[in-house]
Amino acid sequence: MNIELRKVKYAAFASQETPCFSADVYIDGVKAGSVDNSGQGGCNSYYPFSCEQALIEHAKTLPDVVSERLVDDDGKPFTYRPDADSVVGDLLDAFLSLKDLRTRLKRRILWKDADGKRIFETGVLDPARHAAILAAPESFAKNCQPGAILNLMSEADALAAFRALV
Repeated sequence: MNIELRKVKYAAFASQETPCFSADVYIDGVKAGSVDNSGQGGCNSYYPFSCEQALIEHAKTLPDVVSERLVDDDGKPFTYRPDADSVVGDLLDAFLSLKDLRTRLKRRILWKDADGKRIFETGVLDPARHAAILAAPESFAKNCQPGAILNLMSEADALAAFRALV
């Protein structure tokens, strides 16, 4: 099942306990409904109810999620069963990460360090300087010793590195 969020509207200023957003939900290329959250805590709202039901059924097919950052009281990684809200939350996170990455890549150079454990970025560059660095990355590499320049990766690879390290 291919699930997408389209026409996403996100309001960072209104997000308090949860993200404040609205979006259309597409399942296998067909609009199934819409989802929104007021950003003040609580679950997402789905319209119509069949949209939420389809997401719940999809979530049942997914494996448990093991958090790399959160631990329970025994010090073990926190594990949870996916549900409709976590499926939508993951899609929203991916959308916002891609939007942030695209914004940064337009006017900055982003690179991983040689160990691949951190991402660095230049300050905002004028378009001519930005293009010059990307046209001749070897001179940039001499100064910064990057492991990989995200601007020169495919969007999918750059997004994976960005999400893993930022």
